[in-house]
Amino acid sequence: MNGAPELSNLFQPLLDTLAARHGWVVCAVTWVGALRTAFKPVSGKIGRYLDRAVARVAETEDPADDLVLQRMLSSRWYRVLAFTLDLIASIKLPLTLKAKP
Repeated sequence: MNGAPELSNLFQPLLDTLAARHGWVVCAVTWVGALRTAFKPVSGKIGRYLDRAVARVAETEDPADDLVLQRMLSSRWYRVLAFTLDLIASIKLPLTLKAKP
């Protein structure tokens, strides 16, 4: 490579330091990567299914179910769950209630 250092040699000291001092970080990143890879084939299907379910509730005539769904989608626990599933498994949960046309 014309005297250029290999990419693995550039990052090896950083990786060795992380593994020695913060081994849990390497383990966590490995697990997150593995889970995201494993869930990638189904994450789009799950997201589309949940989007359709939210749309079905939004299309109903009863405003009470819209209010319940809106409260759920805006709640803190749901936002934390959506962020965690997106980060770890690449599953996108609906975050807003689509407006009725």
